[in-house]
Amino acid sequence: MEPTSEIKRRCIALVNEDYLDGSPHTLIDRSFFRDFDRLKGVIALELHKHGFRTLSIEGDLLVTKF
Repeated sequence: MEPTSEIKRRCIALVNEDYLDGSPHTLIDRSFFRDFDRLKGVIALELHKHGFRTLSIEGDLLVTKF
């Protein structure tokens, strides 16, 4: 199983890359990593620390810059 710190790093990298490419939002879906439902809150908190807002939509995370 992938460590939580690596999952957080991957999510932040994905969101930052999309943001720098001009995308106003990123959708992180359940297939992005195992145990998504268990770690979704941890990922949302970490993204918030990096200046992103998250919204849960049908179990997936919609991420925007605030």
